[in-house]
Amino acid sequence: MAGDGEIVIKDVKKVFGPTVAVEDVNLTIPDGCYCCLLGPSGCGKTTLLRMIAGHETLSEGDISIGGSSVIGLPTGSRGTSMMFQSYALFPHLTVLDNAAFSLKMKGVSKSERREQAYEVLKSVQLEPLADRMPEQLSGGQQQRVALGRAIAPEPSILLLDEPLSNLDKQLRMEMQVELKRLQQEVGVTTVFVT
Repeated sequence: MAGDGEIVIKDVKKVFGPTVAVEDVNLTIPDGCYCCLLGPSGCGKTTLLRMIAGHETLSEGDISIGGSSVIGLPTGSRGTSMMFQSYALFPHLTVLDNAAFSLKMKGVSKSERREQAYEVLKSVQLEPLADRMPEQLSGGQQQRVALGRAIAPEPSILLLDEPLSNLDKQLRMEMQVELKRLQQEVGVTTVFVT
């Protein structure tokens, strides 16, 4: 029986007009695994991630999560959470409110989402910066806010789209270790594109 975080990608293809972006991908990612998709720019890694999340439709094939096909399911019903390469932080929201945003979209009460967001900020070591605005943070801190926002709703699957590309070499190495530690702590299936 498939765990909630198992991903099965079967015969997946994505075509944009005359361009084939993804072709004949078959992959099973077991529940709780940390999977890296490696490849050069333009080879379809992000497109595959976006298809898992539901941000792109498939041209052919099937994607199952937790043993059930997610074709046609809206993004919010898949049990996935995606951290974008650009971090996509809201500049007008504090660190705490950015971390709590996905919970707000799920209809969690203000007091409960603030409490959960504080716990998430503790896990990414940003609790002391909860009242700061994104422009007051370093690149590594902004990345951790985006990561916190992605894990706040407790997804079955965490999708990371080149989360380290905007960081310097030293911080990139530190954050690789931090991401793996956090993934093991939370136990979420993680797909990391780089």
